Amino acid sequence: MLREINQPNISPPERNDPLRFALYGKVRHEWLLHIAPQLELDSQKLVLGNVLVSITRDNFSELRFFNPKFARYLYDRLLTRLDWEKDVSELPDSITEQLEEAQEQISQLNFSEEVDWKKANALWVEKSNDIKRIINEDTNLSGAVEYYFEKMNVFAPYFEAFLLQ
Repeated sequence: MLREINQPNISPPERNDPLRFALYGKVRHEWLLHIAPQLELDSQKLVLGNVLVSITRDNFSELRFFNPKFARYLYDRLLTRLDWEKDVSELPDSITEQLEEAQEQISQLNFSEEVDWKKANALWVEKSNDIKRIINEDTNLSGAVEYYFEKMNVFAPYFEAFLLQ
């Protein structure tokens, strides 16, 4: 049984929004800032871990195989995530710069063209690997990722309840 907490006055992504998975990170970020103190968790470390996990959790493996049916969706999904991630104030400048560069370069590509699709994949894999290297070399950043995963079992049931409201 979950203890009673005050859910924030924010809306979860609409279930029928095709970009809802791209929006979860931003919503979870706002939600964690509100909820973490109630659960006696370190807000700053948790939101930093949240965005770092969002950035590195996958390399958009969907980009590895050209699929024109999903091209626009994947383009929008990636740029939606990058738009939020690059603006998270807790990120160090070195990661923000990588995200801004990726967003600028990817936004100029046409995902319905296979050659641009492949460029986007190569660029995102390169940037993601650079960001992973930055995280691995900084104990504060890698510690935030570890903290996020360690505390996930504490906040996840509350986040699930929030999404289902």
